[in-house]
Amino acid sequence: MIRINVSWPDSQEWRNWRQDCEQAKREIEEQVQRGEKPKVKNLYKREGIKERYYKARDGLFNGKCAYCEVFVSDFMRGDIEHFRPKLKVTDENDVPIKVDYGNGPEDHKGYYWLSYDCSNLLLSCQLCNQAKKEKEQKIGKHNRFPVEGEYAVNQAGIDKEYPLLINPLVEDPSKHIMLELKDDEGLRGFLFPLDKDKKGEMTINVLALNIREQLVEKRQGKIDQFYTIYCKCVTADNQASRDKYLKKLREMLYGKGEHSFVAREVWRDINSNNSTLDHLSL
Repeated sequence: MIRINVSWPDSQEWRNWRQDCEQAKREIEEQVQRGEKPKVKNLYKREGIKERYYKARDGLFNGKCAYCEVFVSDFMRGDIEHFRPKLKVTDENDVPIKVDYGNGPEDHKGYYWLSYDCSNLLLSCQLCNQAKKEKEQKIGKHNRFPVEGEYAVNQAGIDKEYPLLINPLVEDPSKHIMLELKDDEGLRGFLFPLDKDKKGEMTINVLALNIREQLVEKRQGKIDQFYTIYCKCVTADNQASRDKYLKKLREMLYGKGEHSFVAREVWRDINSNNSTLDHLSL
């Protein structure tokens, strides 16, 4: 998982979609004011928008799951996921959250007013987004949204709310998560909370980032791949070969390929153990 820095598109198609989203948001607000249950349209995952701007390899997310960094189109259709759940909220154990809207405790109605908010919409693989069980443990975020302290029930409360999950659209995961590069205890490729960080630990557990064996194996493979390409780059005997390997390293580091977080952790490790890298600019 890496910080995703996006520049929102300025195409007519995108602007039309955002206008439709604003109208849909107003309709939800009117429903709530009338005492009705909010109804969220599938507008947030309009097919043309989803395919061209979210799933595309040259799109906002480089075609990768915002959480585990796999290319979603390789083995599944991919979801447009709500970071803050839209209509129902549960804790890390999937127990419904109770809040007080003014008439005593009741189930949290969800963050319906953020249903079409760009900063709340992420491209996700189904394994990160949808609820499943693996090795007797719940995996997948679904409606789970643990926070520290009180839950927000309106926009005014959002700034005071402290989610225990990482939103890579608004924060840097590397401040909360680290990667094990060594294989001393068979944990190579596993993710760990940085300095016992609560947000890092909860994100790893809820998304099952260490339980999904194929995902761990992919991270292990990316570690090997980066080291291999790096070694070929520094030992290349001509500039053309060197440039070819530099291009591959940059693609891995800059978010274009899968598991850029792994590549950045390996590069950080190389830099911390080698003081003679001034000649290699990435």
